[in-house]
Amino acid sequence: MTVQIPITPELEAKLRARTGGSEALARFVAAAIEERLSALEPESTSNGSRPVSDEEWSAEFRRRLDSHRPLAHEADDSRETNYGRRGE
Repeated sequence: MTVQIPITPELEAKLRARTGGSEALARFVAAAIEERLSALEPESTSNGSRPVSDEEWSAEFRRRLDSHRPLAHEADDSRETNYGRRGE
């Protein structure tokens, strides 16, 4: 794709000084455009996925909760049960 962008002579001089030639200039401009477009995209999370809305997160949380079968008895997750005899 060819794009014509009107720029000031000062900006043109800075670009030529920075890049040296027309091929390097084209690569520089393409990289600048790609960088700018990436900045406009929604930020990804640390694992590379997109951020989710509160509703999506809540629905996924509920789905995971519902995937576990209920216990027939109350779970004893007290501190005493978990750490009871340590250090005695």
